[in-house]
Amino acid sequence: MSINLKIFQEIKPFLGDYNCWDNDITDVINFNGSFLGKQRIVIEKIEKIMTAHGKKELFKNIAELARVEHHIQELQPWVRDHVVHAFLTFFLGIYVNEKSLKKRVDPFQWELAGLLHDVGYPIEIANNVAKPFTDNINSIKNSILLNAPNISINIVPVGLEKIQNDINSLDLIQKKLDIWRISVDSNEEYRKMLMSGKICHGIISSLSVLWIIDLIYQKYNPERKYKNICIPNTMICVNQKYFENDVVSACASIFLHNLPIKSFNGKKIDVKHAPLPYMLKLCDIFQEWERPSVNNEFGYSSEKFQITIEDDKIKYKADIDVKRKKEIINELNSILDCSNLEIS
Repeated sequence: MSINLKIFQEIKPFLGDYNCWDNDITDVINFNGSFLGKQRIVIEKIEKIMTAHGKKELFKNIAELARVEHHIQELQPWVRDHVVHAFLTFFLGIYVNEKSLKKRVDPFQWELAGLLHDVGYPIEIANNVAKPFTDNINSIKNSILLNAPNISINIVPVGLEKIQNDINSLDLIQKKLDIWRISVDSNEEYRKMLMSGKICHGIISSLSVLWIIDLIYQKYNPERKYKNICIPNTMICVNQKYFENDVVSACASIFLHNLPIKSFNGKKIDVKHAPLPYMLKLCDIFQEWERPSVNNEFGYSSEKFQITIEDDKIKYKADIDVKRKKEIINELNSILDCSNLEIS
C-alpha cells in the first residue's frame, strides 16, 4: 500500500483540527498529471489552509517558491522539489502528532512550521546560481594571465531580522531555543551565514514568516495587547499571546530544521522538551518519497516506504539505495534523540 494512502486512512478523523479535509489530501495523493500540475494543486490547498487563519499573505511565498523552482531547473537541474514536499511533510506530521506525540504539538503551530518551512529556498537557489556565473568570469580572468582578484556575488539579507517595535526576531527565537533546551545560538548562526556568503533557507524561511506575520499583528494589534482582538469582519484573533506562543515557536522550529549537524554542539533535540522542532526535523527527513531530482526523475515511489507507530515507537522502513538511507540515519542520529525510532 502507498504510504500516502496508509497515512491518510489513519489521520482522517483529525484533519479538521488542522483546517484540512479529506478532499484536500485525496486531490494531492491521487493526482496523475504532470509534477508541475501537482505543485499547482498543492499551492491551492496551502492557500486554503492558511486562509483559514487569515494568513493569506504567506501564500504568496509558496506560490513564488513553486514558480522559481520550476523555472530554475535549467540552471540547477539537481534541485529537489520543496512545494509538494512541504505538503507531504505537513501530512506526515499530522500522523506523528496524533499517533505518537498524542497531540503535544499545537495544530496551528504545525500548520505554520510544516507548510512554510522551505519558503526561503528560492533565495538559497539564487545564491548558488550566481556561482557558475562568477566562476566563468574568474576563469576568463585567469586565462588572460592577469594578476587580478577573483570576483564574487553574494546575496545578503538586510533588515530581515528586525521586526516591528525595534525588536530583533533572533532574540525571540533564542528565548524559545533556551526553553526547549536546544544549544543553538541563533544570533551566531545568522552571523555565520552572513559571513560565509552561503544562504541557509531554514534561517531565511523562519525570519521571513515571522516578519510577515508580525506586520499583520502590528496592523490589527499595534499596542500588542494580551487580549482577544479580532481582525474586522473575521473571527481571526491577533492576541499577542498567540504571536509569542504559536508564531515564534513555529518560526524557531523552522530556523533549526536546516542547520548543519555541528550547530547543535553534540546535543540532540529531545522530543520531551521540544516536540515541535523535533517533529519538523523528523518529518522533513522522513519525507523522501515523490521528490524528483536530476538523478531520480520521478523521485522514489511512495510504495517503497512504510511508517508505523506502535506503543509510541515509530518504525520507518525505506526500500531505497543504501547510501541515501545511511545519510538519513546519520542526520537523524546526529540531531534528534532517536530512542523511540526504529529505521530499516
